[in-house]
Amino acid sequence: MQKFKFTSNPTPTVGVEIEMALVDPETGALKSAISDVLNKVPPEHREKIKPELMQCYVEVNSDTCNSIDAIEEDLRKKILAIQSAADESGGGLYWTGTHPFSLWRDQTPSPSERYANCWICCRIWVGNW
Repeated sequence: MQKFKFTSNPTPTVGVEIEMALVDPETGALKSAISDVLNKVPPEHREKIKPELMQCYVEVNSDTCNSIDAIEEDLRKKILAIQSAADESGGGLYWTGTHPFSLWRDQTPSPSERYANCWICCRIWVGNW
């Protein structure tokens, strides 16, 4: 595993990561639509809006900011961009910790080596289904 390198700053800073589910707007079920949604994100936000472990989730990262007001301004633009991209893809965003009826084990993992390894660990922890 690659060691995380912490970047220090001379003054206090704050950063925020938000994870949201992509859902079907008619049924509310999780929707594995991350590729289509990411393709519709404006280029200026693509570095900070990315896939999560499962293709039905999106991660939005703020820039490193010096105040909560700056975080709000930064995230507002990115959240509006991802909402618009989800709408254009025929989906919606769902902000919650867990989904009330779509099971995580029924979702499609994102295609990356990092997430493939995470998915294997998840299956080991909860048993092979």
